[in-house]
Amino acid sequence: MKVWSKVKEGRAGIVLSLCFSFLVMIYAPLEMFFYNTDDFWFNFTTIFPVCFTLFFLLWMIGSLFFVLLNTLNRQIYYIGFFGTFVALVSTYIQGTFLVDNLPPMDGTDIDWEQYHIENYETIILWFVVLICCLLLIKFGKISFFLKLTEGISVFLFLILSVSIIFSGIMTSGYKNKDILVATDKDEFEFSRDTNFLIFVLDAVDAGTVTQILETDEESREVFEDFTYFDNVVCTYPFTKYSMPFILSGKWYKNEEPPMEYFRDAIQDSPLIQEIESQYKMEIYSDSIPVVAEGNENRFANMISDYGYVASYKQFVKGVVKLAGIRYAPYPLKKICYNVLERFEQARGIEASIDDEQVYTWNNKELCQRIKDEAVSYTSSKVFKLVHVQGAHVPYQYNKNVEKIENGTYLGNVEASITIASRYLDQLKKYNVYDNSVIIIMADHGYNVEGLEGRQNPILFIKGLEERHAMKTSSIPVSYDDLQDA
Repeated sequence: MKVWSKVKEGRAGIVLSLCFSFLVMIYAPLEMFFYNTDDFWFNFTTIFPVCFTLFFLLWMIGSLFFVLLNTLNRQIYYIGFFGTFVALVSTYIQGTFLVDNLPPMDGTDIDWEQYHIENYETIILWFVVLICCLLLIKFGKISFFLKLTEGISVFLFLILSVSIIFSGIMTSGYKNKDILVATDKDEFEFSRDTNFLIFVLDAVDAGTVTQILETDEESREVFEDFTYFDNVVCTYPFTKYSMPFILSGKWYKNEEPPMEYFRDAIQDSPLIQEIESQYKMEIYSDSIPVVAEGNENRFANMISDYGYVASYKQFVKGVVKLAGIRYAPYPLKKICYNVLERFEQARGIEASIDDEQVYTWNNKELCQRIKDEAVSYTSSKVFKLVHVQGAHVPYQYNKNVEKIENGTYLGNVEASITIASRYLDQLKKYNVYDNSVIIIMADHGYNVEGLEGRQNPILFIKGLEERHAMKTSSIPVSYDDLQDA
């Protein structure tokens, strides 16, 4: 009976622990997941059990902690309760109202020194919340403070519960994505008859490449036999929608859920429909969301097994870091921004195609595969789209595709040209270059100063048996014309 009375006396702490645990272990990570579901390889059914388990464990630990404090000393209990409530309110405000200037999660090297104002805002926020809570205690009784904060905790818990359910429904984030996964199966298998190769170097801007070609004869030799179109306008400035558009010519106008667009764009693509009856088709990209529905068995290297959690240790780290992206104090956000890396380390694939691995677009790894893998041959005509990291952030490559510190966008572009050169040399070495239509392009351009000015990507085109010095054409070209072309 004495223990039960201590539990009842610590009820406010148990309720506070419930709300805080729900905020950081269910609401925060699921909110990020629902609104960025395409960035993660797993589904809601994968992350929710982990979030719920972490929530329950944290709640139980917090509840026992408050009961123990109340048993040991009531004053210590008050201090622990006070500190937890300050943390709850500060964390909620941090993630709800102080997120207008969050750094991007696209791999950009983040200079955290530029966020000193946000760090000061975090300090001021916690200080103000602390002072307000102290004033509540000073001008009211501690019993009033406990009842008030218990009521606030219950109210906030209900608001968060309704909000996260609403978010899941509105974004359809609770539905399985069922995205096909690109493997490296037959990555270097080509036809002795005819090949149609689209080689996409991510984020390579034509303006930068033009400057290189004007001064570097060696780079011009890489693209001999090609016509370089330097007056090109793309469509979307980001990979997520630009790659499906390149394959389909179908615009995304926000009139349907993204997954329906991704499904229909590939399923109804005039290009794919035109070539699938004659060509063995393969897409090598970890950034093109090919929905399984309607696209099953169309691409020889893609499987429907999106993966499973092979390391719960890494997955739990990912969940915690995911919550911290928005809700951690700014000085702690820095350690949360490798969240996608943690999730990728937790991923396992149950292979259903012999000996394949999940395709990776990493520049250095691709160069290693080009060096190690011999070309094989098939009697079928072959269509390949190969999507490579190219000049995408972070800036970490030199011209020889070696990883360096303090790299530049120019260095990444030079690395992209080297990658294209090595890939083309491999085709020439194994006598499949002349019988290949090759398009070397970027999904969009780039501007190191901001998001504007990403509309001028590279576009190089070589036809079958085409031989000549590199030509340059400045005729206006739009990616909206690609399907007809």
